Parts: sequence; C-alpha cells; structure tokens
Amino acid sequence: MRILFIILALFFMISLAYADNHVLDITQGGYVRLKPNMFNKLEAATVEGWVCWEKSGQRARFFSFGDGKKSMMVYRDAGKNDLIFQLNDENGKSRQIRAVDALTEGRWYHVAAVSGKGGMKLYLNGVMVGSNAYDGCFSQMDDVTENFLGVDKWQGGLYLRGKMDEVRIWKIYRISLV
Repeated sequence: MRILFIILALFFMISLAYADNHVLDITQGGYVRLKPNMFNKLEAATVEGWVCWEKSGQRARFFSFGDGKKSMMVYRDAGKNDLIFQLNDENGKSRQIRAVDALTEGRWYHVAAVSGKGGMKLYLNGVMVGSNAYDGCFSQMDDVTENFLGVDKWQGGLYLRGKMDEVRIWKIYRISLV
C-alpha cells in the first residue's frame, strides 16, 4: 500500500511538472477589461505579472488604469526596448520611471509596479530598475471607469501584442517580489 501511494505521488508530481501552462495570448490584439472603480480607494498598490512582448508596438501596454488624465500604466515604449511605469495625476501631470533598453522581444519578464506613500518603484525580474518619490496611487483616480490589461483604450487602442500570465494586483506596497 505504501509503495502504491509513493508511485501515485510521484506520478502526480511529474504530471504537474509537465502540465500545460495556459497564458493570456493577445498577440492578435485582444485585451481584458476589468471592472470599473475597483481600485479607486487604494492608498498603496502593487501590480505584478509575467509579460512577454512579442512585437514592437506603439506604447504596448501591460496594464492601463484610468482615463488618460488620471491614470496609471506600465508599457514598452514605442519602437524602443524601454520599460515605463507612469502615473498621471488629476491635473494630467505625468511622473515616470523608465528602464532604458531593458526588454527583448519574445522574452518573458516579471514586471512589478509599486505605488503609494513610499513612492513609485519599478521592478524587473525582482530587481528594482527605478524609483520616483511621487506618492500617488489609485486613490487619486476617483470614478475611473477604464481598467485594462493588454491595451490602452483611451489613446486609440495601444495593444500589447504579446502574452501575460499570473497577473496580480495587491492592495499593499510590496517591495519584496519574485
């Protein structure tokens, strides 16, 4: 009986190791629309996930929350390999963190954007690649109805053209990632 249990446990572990990993594939221009106003009260937040930019594109978005004037987003810059975390306040003033030449097409990256009282921080594969003292967060974006993964609808559809997996939005300021 014990040997049967060990064999079944090994079979289960091996099958998990070779299980298909289902990712969100939006290489053809798809996206995910999230519920409006779901993050509006957060004073601190961490948005993280695994992202693979397959093709260059105009400001290819990992996520985009907001209406353009009041917004938060992470994207790959147009025609470049720069990763950008950007927060725009209620007056439209932009704060950015830019990791220059940090990305390669077709490669998976763990991306995390942290915002709140400790300022803005951008992590790539668990390493902080930039910071900004601006302490804004979702709480500055009251009545935001546009929340997307993989696109920015308010600038005419700036699509990711890639894949993403294990996207998480935390209501805390996380600085230990991956």
